[in-house]
Amino acid sequence: MNDTPQLLHEVEQQEADIVFDFFTSEDALAIGNQLAKLARLQNKKIAINITVNRRQLFHYSHVGTSPDNNKWIRRKENTVYHFYKSSYHMALLVQMKNADFYQKYGVSKDDFAAAGGSFPITLRETGVVGTVTVSGLSQCEDHNLVVSVLKEYLEKSKK
Repeated sequence: MNDTPQLLHEVEQQEADIVFDFFTSEDALAIGNQLAKLARLQNKKIAINITVNRRQLFHYSHVGTSPDNNKWIRRKENTVYHFYKSSYHMALLVQMKNADFYQKYGVSKDDFAAAGGSFPITLRETGVVGTVTVSGLSQCEDHNLVVSVLKEYLEKSKK
């Protein structure tokens, strides 16, 4: 059974739901620190990067990561900035269409990745302005880790 259409629907809903009224350096620090805390507690060998308008606001590399994780981060972020969708959204979309991401969209393998782990920072009246990206786990785990922390952060900030 192919769960890709259902997963894609869930990711589209996450993208619609995880929207900020504003996003500051303090937000990046809090979200990044929560991701780093989870990495340390669960010994997840991940690298984390948070950007707004391609300006790095937060970066953390857990013990066991390598420069390769930073390459994956850059490629996943480029995908979000280009398509205004999460990198997992794009991975599922091409998987569902049985298409080659690089041929279909004319993007470079060196600069883009259709692999989960980068999620857009979307402002309510503006659109996509940044990214929260994790690299080091499976694409689904990278994506779910980011989404869970963003959801929790938004829920706490509403109280």
